[in-house]
Amino acid sequence: MHMASVKVQPSAVRRPGLTPGDVGLDFLAGIPMLASLLKLPEATLRRSVSVTVHPLDSDLYHQNDAALDLLVLTRGQVILTAASFGSGDDEIIDIVTAVSCFGEEALLGGRRLVNARVLAGSRIVAVDASVLPGDNRLILDHLYRRQRWMVEEIAALKSLPPAQRLARLLLSMIDGTDGGVTVRLPALKKVIARKIGVDPCTLSSRVLPRLKAVGVTFEADLVEVGSIAALAAFSQQKGMVKGFRRPERRPGIAD
Repeated sequence: MHMASVKVQPSAVRRPGLTPGDVGLDFLAGIPMLASLLKLPEATLRRSVSVTVHPLDSDLYHQNDAALDLLVLTRGQVILTAASFGSGDDEIIDIVTAVSCFGEEALLGGRRLVNARVLAGSRIVAVDASVLPGDNRLILDHLYRRQRWMVEEIAALKSLPPAQRLARLLLSMIDGTDGGVTVRLPALKKVIARKIGVDPCTLSSRVLPRLKAVGVTFEADLVEVGSIAALAAFSQQKGMVKGFRRPERRPGIAD
């Protein structure tokens, strides 16, 4: 199943050569492998970091494109997809939300492994990977955490029923461990449905009612979780593969 066609914007608003003060790059201090960028000479920083603001939905890059920049989503959402081996249709790999790193292929000097579509209103900071030291242990730590996160995502998709997959997705968006909270879905429900491997009708008729039974209610793009502890317990009921934990956020800030 392919994503709905959206008219591509004529061009994004790219603002290269900006300093931390210009675009608020202080958040880089919270990403260990990128914190050293704030110590670069201003001229080097201007050459190495650029910011792109996307007023409309558009394709950011495609599979097999050269991967030159590590990307940090600071506002909005990016949908990552890849062609399936069987049908060739695009399948959703991830929904990137702020603030997160993506496009890590650039750290290894490779090509893009997935397609990336940026949604309207998003802002992306691109960092020239060549300015990051290749032997930096912090980069290796980041890549290890990224691999561990992906392994758990794949295991969940293969072993868990859809309701538990959605529970894990919601928990990955929540910082606390107790009480209740209201969160905003990171994408349209039809995109969420594809992320957990079901069609939109199944999401509405079967998956959402299962979560309502544990105190989770849905209103448009807002989700009210009555008890984080109850949702976490539901996500780990019988059917979980050995070794599963509460899901972490996608590697990004303070990883």
